[in-house]
Amino acid sequence: MVSVVHAENSSSQNVNPHITALKEGASGEYVQVLLSDSSSFFVPPYTLVELHLRIEVEVDSILHEQLSAADELLAAKYKVAELLSRREHSRFELSNKLQKRQFSNDAISKALDTFQNSNLLDDRRFAEIWVRNRIRRKSEGPTKLRAALKQKGVAEEVIEDVLSREYSAEARQQALEQATEKSIKKSQGDRDKFIRMLLYRGFSWKQINNYSISKFFQYYDELR
Repeated sequence: MVSVVHAENSSSQNVNPHITALKEGASGEYVQVLLSDSSSFFVPPYTLVELHLRIEVEVDSILHEQLSAADELLAAKYKVAELLSRREHSRFELSNKLQKRQFSNDAISKALDTFQNSNLLDDRRFAEIWVRNRIRRKSEGPTKLRAALKQKGVAEEVIEDVLSREYSAEARQQALEQATEKSIKKSQGDRDKFIRMLLYRGFSWKQINNYSISKFFQYYDELR
């Protein structure tokens, strides 16, 4: 239910618009500030106290900018919450998505800080979940995983720590075996293509040479 407070009729004429009504949202998470020029802003309830907002307050250029900034920050927070409800994101990913939606750098930084300070946004947790899912769904080597996390803006020290804990030697070998089996069939007997496919998947030449190449020749020798 929305509660509305309206201004009394006033005969005073101001150059700047003034606040004519304050509408509290049903959830209580925001207040709509309506102005006499028919514009409005959605702001958190605490903004009413911070900016001393009440009916008939004149909105000069400074207050207008403050209301606009509070409105944008609230919208940015809602968008971050929406994106995080779908899946974990890195801070860099969220920043890029907010930039594409034309949010200012200040609003983006403050919104992300809020979620990060509440532990709702965490690059380490994102990297751990992402690596686990990637290991389970894809047969990729550490080089590709590392490069992908860097592109997502995860700090290098976080990447190395997560990979050392989540991507064990056993997991790497299993991924190499699976990738080797898939690439052998797709390479159609072309050794160079086979090697390129494994390198693209993020495995080192040493790994390929020590394990995969012998499997390649063994597979095609058995077909003859």
